[in-house]
Amino acid sequence: MAISSSMNNAVSALRANQLRMDTASNNVANANNEAYSRQRLEAGFRRDNIKGDVRFGGGVDVGNVKRMVSDYLIRAEVDQAGRLGGTEVRADLAGRLDAMFSEPEGSGIQGGLEKFFQSWDDLSNNASGEAERTQVIERGRQLATLLSQRDQRLNEFQLEVDKRVDDTLDEVNTRLERLADLNRRIVEAEAASSGDALAMRDQRDKILRELSERVGISYYEDDRGAYNISLKNSGHSLVQGGEYYTFKRGGSVSSGFANFGGIKLSEHTDVDLTKQLAEANGRLGNLLALRDNTVVDLRDRLDDMARSLAGEINQRHSQGAGLKFQPGFTGSARAADAGAAITSSDSGLVFGDRFQGGTVEFAVRNRESGQVEMRSHTFSGDESLSQAANDLNQALGAEVGVSVAEGNRLRIQGQSGHELAVRQDDSGLLAASGVNTFFGLESSAEVAAGKASAAGELQVDRYVAGNPKHVAAGRLVAQTDRQGQAVTDSDGDRVYDLGVSDNRNALELAGLQTEKLSIDGRPPTTFNEHYAGTVAMVGQEKATADSLQKHQSQVMEQIHNQRQQHSGVNIDEEMTKMLQFQRAYQASSKVIQTSDQMMASLLDVV
Repeated sequence: MAISSSMNNAVSALRANQLRMDTASNNVANANNEAYSRQRLEAGFRRDNIKGDVRFGGGVDVGNVKRMVSDYLIRAEVDQAGRLGGTEVRADLAGRLDAMFSEPEGSGIQGGLEKFFQSWDDLSNNASGEAERTQVIERGRQLATLLSQRDQRLNEFQLEVDKRVDDTLDEVNTRLERLADLNRRIVEAEAASSGDALAMRDQRDKILRELSERVGISYYEDDRGAYNISLKNSGHSLVQGGEYYTFKRGGSVSSGFANFGGIKLSEHTDVDLTKQLAEANGRLGNLLALRDNTVVDLRDRLDDMARSLAGEINQRHSQGAGLKFQPGFTGSARAADAGAAITSSDSGLVFGDRFQGGTVEFAVRNRESGQVEMRSHTFSGDESLSQAANDLNQALGAEVGVSVAEGNRLRIQGQSGHELAVRQDDSGLLAASGVNTFFGLESSAEVAAGKASAAGELQVDRYVAGNPKHVAAGRLVAQTDRQGQAVTDSDGDRVYDLGVSDNRNALELAGLQTEKLSIDGRPPTTFNEHYAGTVAMVGQEKATADSLQKHQSQVMEQIHNQRQQHSGVNIDEEMTKMLQFQRAYQASSKVIQTSDQMMASLLDVV
């Protein structure tokens, strides 16, 4: 009995050591496989044999092959993978934005602003100079082009990021499908006691990390061994056992001046998850946050600057005069509703908020006699464009016709051989309607509706661009007689006429460079300071993104190293174990050989 027991013990040892050797060889074969977790054969004591008062071992019981993993480290690595994926894409895109806004000194938008205001300063030194007037127009064109190009690049960048959102959604959906499939196969394999589940579990953990890199997730393992996965901080289920739900485009998301398709789950067609995704970790969340927040903020700042720049320049330019009287003026701004209050959003006038209670005054000159009459009207500030045109038409008399022309544009036209020049306008009507202005907008209706940016649509007004003499460098000068007495018209008002050497408007416009203004409600700054703040914002975003990415890489490396120490294959350790298994196998064989000899000797005696 004892001899047979020894042989049985040795046989169990042979089997156990053979399986241990198989497990070790599998570990060595996958030593460089990142997705592989080291395996170990579980073994235990068999029940003792009892012979009388003697108890002796019953050999070794072989259990299952087990993965050497730590649920805590797996969960930590999955969570940190989401953070790392997000910081990597943020650092990449922030670097590209920083390159977009990097401008050598004297170039780009910063240089364009300086050159534009310098051209007005040059014009103030020679107000009637055609070369100086042409330079003002050209520098205005250059600045408008620089702003438009920058806005266009940001728009293209935003569209590119949106394309990456679509690509990331496809990658997420593919992994959700694979995880659900692995859940089914793992549950089936483990129910059938198949060792294939070990490799599938490793594969599932790898795909789970890849999913977390792309979208923030939460997960838990149920009692069957399946992972149930949900969208982080939202509770929306993504994978439930063998079932999964995919992301799809649906609805729309307003992102600054652009609209993009929202993101929904296939089983929740009425729930838009774009906001929740943007707040989660992973590449997708950072892509959405950058598309819908960072780029939007940059475009808004450019738009606010362009809108404020055009408004301030036009406010002053519209009150000045060029080198000659004009037959009339037609506003460049088109009202969406000429019957709506100019200051209301319904009017569709981008600079309608410039209109207020005040007086607009014109010098009306008879071309034949040269006589100049002053005509004016005072507005309350709540008029519509149509009402303002009617009131002004009555106030200016038969020599001037005022109407709302085709396309809802204000038209002020000299009649019966009369021509006009602007004396003053503290009501802002001319700036609001685009009369005698320097800057215009290509698609003012789109800008007013919030569908386009002022930066992208800015241009030099056609009225000025077509004739340098229309650049309003000066103001009308009060006429005096030979005795130096003021000349008055038939109503007793002082008469003002063009002064070709007058440079007051050019000086005032040049002074805008250093004037601190509240741009869209922000603390007062100059235009240069506002743009410098925009560039600094981009630089800060890059610095923050780089710092987070570096830190997260270090955290991820530490957790990865910890998991490798726990789950990775150590070749030296496996070689040592194989030698132990080999010697144990040889010893077990020797036990069988010796037991066989003992059994033969016993049979010979019998």
